[in-house]
Amino acid sequence: MPPKQRLDEELDADPVLENAGYFLAGGIAGVVSRTCTAPFDRLKVFLIANNDTTPMSARQAVQKIYYEGKPSGVRAFFKGNGLNVIKVLPDSGMKFGGFETAKKVLARLEGKPSSEELSAFSTYIAGGIGGMMSQLTVYPIDTIKFRMQCEQYSGRGVVFKIIRDMYAQNGLRMFYRGLYVGVLGMFPMAAIDLGSFSMLRAMYKAEFGSPGNLSVLAMGAMSGSIGATVVYPINLVRTRLQTQGTAGHKATYKGFIDCYKKTVAKEGYRGLYRGLAPNLGKVAPSVAISYMVYEKAKKVMNLP
Repeated sequence: MPPKQRLDEELDADPVLENAGYFLAGGIAGVVSRTCTAPFDRLKVFLIANNDTTPMSARQAVQKIYYEGKPSGVRAFFKGNGLNVIKVLPDSGMKFGGFETAKKVLARLEGKPSSEELSAFSTYIAGGIGGMMSQLTVYPIDTIKFRMQCEQYSGRGVVFKIIRDMYAQNGLRMFYRGLYVGVLGMFPMAAIDLGSFSMLRAMYKAEFGSPGNLSVLAMGAMSGSIGATVVYPINLVRTRLQTQGTAGHKATYKGFIDCYKKTVAKEGYRGLYRGLAPNLGKVAPSVAISYMVYEKAKKVMNLP
């Protein structure tokens, strides 16, 4: 029996294995897309963490990262990407896998025979649940990555040095600064992203059949960009809470409200969207690539 046929029969016979397939497909999709767009993520965090009185342009930030980063040059734009890969495998896997699992549970509650017939409202709720699950899973890794990008660490053993320094400052709580903000902020973003993509895909399929690669890329870019823009101020505050007290962001805050007020007082409401352009430059292709790889991986594993 060919390996592909054997895999298809095993998935059909074992729902647990099928669910695991969604987590695996999501993890692969995340690793590929995140590596492709790592420079945009580096630029976004650099702009968010910088709180000089005069806002830095994206061009100035690129020059500063390239010439003054440790390491400098092109490698500076991939600083922290090793952590990105470690983080995104469970992050993306949990997001997509949690989304598919939540859809199945909600479909049963609605009395629908399959998740494909789930209502639009429940589909968006399932997306939010998947996003929250992924955020809870990888939040400490995210915090370490942001600290790495904002501190002047270099040499071997950087990750372990950051972990030791963070733990010495405030124990385990240091790794979860801004957790509630991050989790709550992820719900609407993932709900809009995953929910909108599912709705767009369903409408396209009903009208034209299964979407091709370009269509999937376009739908992913659109849904990801909308979701990222809506919740960007929340993510900005979360990132500043995570990076406070570092060389790149010396300001400190008492909590979410304090960070929000100080940001608006110093930079105006536009300051809540600092770094949005490079973030969208990262999000649009990143989400588009992840959805395309995810759909391809599902086909290989014969997942519905």
